[in-house]
Amino acid sequence: MSQQQSNSTDNTHLNQGKPYKFYGTGTTNPWKIKFLFDELGIDYVYEDIDIFNEHSDKRKEFIKLFPNGKVPAIIDYTVNPPLKIFESGAILIYLAQKHGNGKFIPDLNTDPHSYADVLQWLAWQISGLGPMNGQYTYFSCFAPEAVPIAEERYLKETDRLYTVLDKQLEGKEWIAANQYSIVDMAVYSWAVYIREGFLPNYQKYKNVLAWLDRMNQRPAVAKHLPTILEPLKEEIEHLTHAGTYRIKFD
Repeated sequence: MSQQQSNSTDNTHLNQGKPYKFYGTGTTNPWKIKFLFDELGIDYVYEDIDIFNEHSDKRKEFIKLFPNGKVPAIIDYTVNPPLKIFESGAILIYLAQKHGNGKFIPDLNTDPHSYADVLQWLAWQISGLGPMNGQYTYFSCFAPEAVPIAEERYLKETDRLYTVLDKQLEGKEWIAANQYSIVDMAVYSWAVYIREGFLPNYQKYKNVLAWLDRMNQRPAVAKHLPTILEPLKEEIEHLTHAGTYRIKFD
């Protein structure tokens, strides 16, 4: 049997009749995939993975499937054998190209310029904004001891990246290719936190804030906002009580 013939076999009966299994948790990167699944109207079986509990049986089984041991990850049961993918950027591209019909990522063959624009800004988020914002959040909120040089370094780079984003959004509704895309979902999963107490002086990113308001109005995003935002006040109170919350606002 050829590979093409093999891939036509549907294995959803192995996954409660649903096309995808989605492994995630309540951290930033899995939100990207939740947004896209909802935008596409695709159902899935969700399994929460405690990535910090290295000794749980569930995590051990997860690592057998996905050697990097991080979420998000998915299994596509519509092909044979079922297809496993990890890393949020790879999942976004795969799902958007397979199901979006050019809606969330432009078609490479018919619109290569827009396709490249989406890819480069997605890479920018994955390699720059996410890691730098994440490191700043760790050193300013979670590190058991203050490391001023690290806080300053990551704040400076995070500020630079949000300044780049703010300039990119000037006069634009969406980040890349003049359309709502997987880039907006990817960036939002980090940027949603900036005015919730996790980045000082965020008010200067006026275009970013206007874009956040537009994102919040999308049904696929709005349905998850309470789950994203409601725990944050309690989290900041907990971090402040623990003495690790060190973000200072002018």
